[in-house]
Amino acid sequence: MTIDSSKNWIDLAKDDFDTGMYLFDGARYPHAIYTLCQAVEKLLKASQIKLRRETPKKIHNLVSLGKSSGLDVDDNQYDLLEVLNTHYGRIRYRDLSQTHYNTKKKVEPIVKKLEKTYLWILKELKNQ
Repeated sequence: MTIDSSKNWIDLAKDDFDTGMYLFDGARYPHAIYTLCQAVEKLLKASQIKLRRETPKKIHNLVSLGKSSGLDVDDNQYDLLEVLNTHYGRIRYRDLSQTHYNTKKKVEPIVKKLEKTYLWILKELKNQ
């Protein structure tokens, strides 16, 4: 994998992040959560390419990707990835997504956690 490959993942993540925020603003809450989780996943994969010079596995588990990323992830960040990973799994099932992600009040705290995680990883990548 090349650095150009990591840039491609970063660009895709930025598009997903912008789209996720747009969907959130438009009250498309389940789609927003899914797309924002995709953005975090893509940044973790970009990190693995850039920092470890490895091809990322074709998985969607944010905790596993965090461990493989090459980032200095502390326990609090792993806990946050675990919480986000739970949402990333639930959102794929219509019955769960309509129950857990159907109002702004329920979704906004999750979006804030996703945004915080996304911005942290992006900052780490820029500092490398």
